[in-house]
Amino acid sequence: MKVDQSHIQRKPIVRRSVRWVEEKVYWDAKDAQNAIKHEKRWSKYYTNKSRDGIIVYYRCNQVPFRGKQCDAAIHLYYPNDSNEVLLFRTDNEHEHANLTQRKCFSEELIQHIDELFGLKLKPKKISEVLRKKNL
Repeated sequence: MKVDQSHIQRKPIVRRSVRWVEEKVYWDAKDAQNAIKHEKRWSKYYTNKSRDGIIVYYRCNQVPFRGKQCDAAIHLYYPNDSNEVLLFRTDNEHEHANLTQRKCFSEELIQHIDELFGLKLKPKKISEVLRKKNL
């Protein structure tokens, strides 16, 4: 049985435009990785291996992994022909400030849990105390 698909119209895929700008050259891979860790903003996203070298992409970790991603991103390029590492950044700005993140616990509840945890209470006892206080 053949299906006639000539009348089906496909939606065009809208891709975000990404322009990578070379920011810095590191002489060692550890220096580049430490610089990214020092910013405390990036999580490793995926790795692309090619004949030219390895590219490790990082995403902004201020937004949930499964949600809409921030437009800002970086990647490290490890060329095969040299030991230096190139850091590239997108020219897009961070957009996670206007995203509303759903938090499971209120700040007040987190403070109560920290106080009870500081008193060396076990998790079961902490939950009992919170139930008594109706938090």
